[in-house]
Amino acid sequence: EEEEEEKQLRNLHVIIELILAHDANPNLANVAGRRPLHLLCSNEALREGGVALEIAKILIGSRADPGAPAADGATPLHEACMLGDVAMCEFLVTCGASVNAPLVQLP
Repeated sequence: EEEEEEKQLRNLHVIIELILAHDANPNLANVAGRRPLHLLCSNEALREGGVALEIAKILIGSRADPGAPAADGATPLHEACMLGDVAMCEFLVTCGASVNAPLVQLP
């Protein structure tokens, strides 16, 4: 079971590259304003083995915005910071994510 899960994670980048090759928009947001980079940076399971960082490189290489805010103002950098993912934080800042992006207080 664990071996199968590892195999799926290793193949995830291939699937993402395939979808992006068919003109998927890497900046398309869900109803909460979260984009693929937000979801990736908030997924603790993908941190292991550098999977998240590898996928982030693919997304940003396909013009995903590393500083795009969600409805609450959270950026992918905020999400990576919340998980303590130093490597992802460094990568996002290198790609132009603002360290001063504010969060919005929702009612």
